[in-house]
Amino acid sequence: MDVFWANTILIIASVALCCSSLGRFRTPYNSHLSFPLFMISWLTSELAWLHFLLQGAACIFLLISHSFQFWQVQVAFALLVASMFLLLSMHRISLQTGRIFKQHFTALFGDDYPQRVAAHRQHYIAHRHHPRYWLRPFSMRAPNVVRHRDLAYGDDTRQTLDIYHSHTNQEGKLPVMLYIHGGGWIVGNKSQQALPMIYHLASKGWVVVTINYRLGPKSRFPDPLIDAKRALAWVKNNIEGYGGDANFVVTSGGSAGGQLALMLAQSCDSKWQPGFEKEDTQVAACVPLYAVYDFTNQHRFRTDNTFEKFLTRFVMPSSLTEGSTLWHSLSPIHQLHARIPPMLTIHGSHDSLVPIEEAREFANCVKKVSHNVNMFVELEATQHAFEIFHSVRTEFTIDAIQLFLEIIYQDYAQSIEHQSV
Repeated sequence: MDVFWANTILIIASVALCCSSLGRFRTPYNSHLSFPLFMISWLTSELAWLHFLLQGAACIFLLISHSFQFWQVQVAFALLVASMFLLLSMHRISLQTGRIFKQHFTALFGDDYPQRVAAHRQHYIAHRHHPRYWLRPFSMRAPNVVRHRDLAYGDDTRQTLDIYHSHTNQEGKLPVMLYIHGGGWIVGNKSQQALPMIYHLASKGWVVVTINYRLGPKSRFPDPLIDAKRALAWVKNNIEGYGGDANFVVTSGGSAGGQLALMLAQSCDSKWQPGFEKEDTQVAACVPLYAVYDFTNQHRFRTDNTFEKFLTRFVMPSSLTEGSTLWHSLSPIHQLHARIPPMLTIHGSHDSLVPIEEAREFANCVKKVSHNVNMFVELEATQHAFEIFHSVRTEFTIDAIQLFLEIIYQDYAQSIEHQSV
């Protein structure tokens, strides 16, 4: 080894420690750096075990290479060891995700909350914490799930949806989830996001629908919301043909999709349903993941107006000043009311794209006005889009979402029984 390679190793080790630090510690909100910070932190924190193994192998290589006569290698080894400690810390935090959810479930439903799942659906509740899940982060499909692709719910090429369900259904009508992808309302596809959750629920007694919708800048709000409403109306009218229960449809989504999912849960205003005003678009529950809650930045959690400029340029038909009423009406935090359905809101404390403070304020507002069950879970050292692929945190989160929705589904079934008596 010569000086060139010693310097190269030092640079690589420095980058590794920098990435681990960004994954472990929250950085101040900076709109100009938010996306690169998100990418680095996200891939490091959710794959901490993989980075740990790679850096451990690098340390072993340095030990057996007999190159410690270079001070650069000595420093690089120390940096890698420090980085591995941070990675180990991130992995341990991920392992605590289940405990965090358990505390929230106990506080909301009591110690016997697992028993609130219907007896005939208890076998669907599987705690998937075995390493075989998160050691294969990009293995998505489940062998017993069938997928119906590109079913049209409108005339535009983006107005299509996919339906996932098990090959075998011996229960009759199954609960339904409508999932909406994120991507800042300008990119994204129904087949790219939340696949671990989608395939798991579809294999465990759910019918899952994922939708595309028109994107900016060609199509601006309220077009994405109208599409989401139209897709929901299509599901209500057609899902029984795929084994689903049209009377129990929940909605979920990540980021921009989380905003649309919340709007479906909160708004029954016919103005968002042009041409299908009389269609039923109510949902039974909502699970927003790292959603956008406020277009108007009322509480100034975003320290500059970069997000406002982005929305004006690509997403909204007018600026906040010119169209404040529309911006306000599309902000979930401004559309809360007492009759919003049961809600499980999940957000990461280290989110670089949507500040955690915005999620906390939304959760506080929900708690004040809602007459229904609602749960807000803040996940420590967690980034945006954390459940895109399999990870330790993803598996615990999927279990919690499934359990929450099964409890809500049982409450719904019991209410139907009482009404029929």
